[in-house]
Amino acid sequence: MSEDGKRGAEKAGSGKKQENDFSKGSIIKNILQLALPMTLAQLINVLYNIVDRIYIGMIPENATLSLTGLGLCLPIISIVIAFANLFGMGGAPLCSIERGRGNVEEAESIMGNSFVMLVGVGVLLTVLGLIFKRPMLYLFGASDATINYADAYITIYLLGIFLL
Repeated sequence: MSEDGKRGAEKAGSGKKQENDFSKGSIIKNILQLALPMTLAQLINVLYNIVDRIYIGMIPENATLSLTGLGLCLPIISIVIAFANLFGMGGAPLCSIERGRGNVEEAESIMGNSFVMLVGVGVLLTVLGLIFKRPMLYLFGASDATINYADAYITIYLLGIFLL
C-alpha cells in the first residue's frame, strides 16, 4: 500500500474527516479524480434526455407530436441547467481558492452559501416555471397540437428539479 493510502486508511479508521490535499501526488491523478465524477454527471444528464426520447418515440400514436413537445422544453431545461451551473461551477473555484489559502471555514461558508442559493433559485425557478410554462412554451413555438405533450413533460421536469 502506498504512503498516501496508509494515511487515508488511518484517517478513515480513526473516525477523522478525510480531506483531499491536491498539492501532493500526481497532477494527472488529481485532475482525473475531479474530472471523472463531473464527466459522469454530465453523461447521466445526457442519457436522461436520450432515454426520454427513445421511450417517447415508441409511443404508437402521436410519437412525432410528443417528440416535438419534448423538444419545445429544451430552452426551459437549458435555463434551469444554466442556473444550476452558475452556483455549482461558480462556487467551486471560490471554495478551492479559499481551501488553497488554508481558510477552510471560509471555503465551507462559500459552499454553504452556494448550496442555499442553488436551493433558493431552484424553488423560484420551479414556481415561476409552473406559473408561466404555457406562455413560455407558446413563445418557443408550441402549437395547440403539441402544447399538452410539452406541458406534461415540463411539469414533471420542473417538479423534479431538486433531484438533479
